[in-house]
Amino acid sequence: MSESQTQESVVWTLDNLIPKDYNKHTIPVINGSQMTISIGIEVFDLVSVVESGQYFVMDFNFQQKWKDHRLVLPINMQRDSNIILDSSWASKLWTPDTYFSNALETKILSVCKMDLSQYPQDIQYCSVDIASRNFI
Repeated sequence: MSESQTQESVVWTLDNLIPKDYNKHTIPVINGSQMTISIGIEVFDLVSVVESGQYFVMDFNFQQKWKDHRLVLPINMQRDSNIILDSSWASKLWTPDTYFSNALETKILSVCKMDLSQYPQDIQYCSVDIASRNFI
């Protein structure tokens, strides 16, 4: 059996990708460099805007992307390739501790200072603030 046939027959599991000495509580940095985390938010729907309470509710998809050099990638995979993992992996891997700092609850009911002096012709600019719990 050739080496390429052996590689193709390997099923990559969590045990294959995570080394024995992996610590999910340690940030994956190289030589003390800063960790870069890319985020994406796709807003599906602005469910409601509550002027009297100065907040809004939205449905959205939130994505995060980073490199963890400690994982053992398949031999035929390049270092800058992406691996898309479902949420079941989160308990085993280091993940960013991002949170929405101006959210009122986990549904992202977000506070928004509104100026209603020009209502109903007003325009409101609201933000969703994302931060790290441990690194500010």
